[in-house]
Parts: sequence; structure tokens; C-alpha cells
Amino acid sequence: MTRTKTNSIMKRFRIGNDISITWDVKRNGESVDLSGKEVYLYMTHAKGRETLIDKANDLTGSKVTYLFEGLKQRVLGRYTLTIDIRNANGSRYLIQDKCGAFELVGRSCVEEPEETDYSVEL
Repeated sequence: MTRTKTNSIMKRFRIGNDISITWDVKRNGESVDLSGKEVYLYMTHAKGRETLIDKANDLTGSKVTYLFEGLKQRVLGRYTLTIDIRNANGSRYLIQDKCGAFELVGRSCVEEPEETDYSVEL
């Protein structure tokens, strides 16, 4: 199996800013209907610690939106996001990762590009 890298340039955000994360969930290229599903988002940061951000409550069709609040950001570096989707009975339906989804940096002058739109679309 051959893998192709499809990530665009990773966004860099100055730590402390609220970041909106929107994930359009697809399976085999097709949108996944999230109605009736429980959806969780996990983050793994540069130090390798995985953290549950939240159970999603903003679901629209195949899109999930989370807010990564600036006051909860503690670690600089690259972040990988993992989405865990479960059926109503708790059994796993789908799990996916987005490696290098974004990077938190210590100063505004190293944001790339200099960001005013604090959002990530996956």
C-alpha cells in the first residue's frame, strides 16, 4: 500500500489564543453521517501526552467543531488530533488521526503565516 501525504502547510498559532477546530469526517472518501454518534477529540502534543479535549456537542452532518481555549493551552510544539467516533451503544465506529494538525509557538512573530484567523479545518 502506498501512502501519499496530503497535508497542506501546518498552521502555527501563538499559544494563548482560542483556536476553532473543524473536522469534516470522511471514510473512504465519503462523508460520514454523525447523527446518533458520540464523538470525542483527543490531542497529543510534543511531549507525547494524550488529552481528551471534549465530547463534541457541535455536530453538523459530517462536520465536528471544537474550541481549543487559549487558557487551556500549556505546551508548545506540534499537535496531533485523534477523533474517536462511537455508536450509541459505546462500540467503536471509527477512529482517525491528523498528524501535525497545527503547532503552538511562543511568540506572534513566528506564527506562520502571521495568523489572524485562528482556525484549523481538517
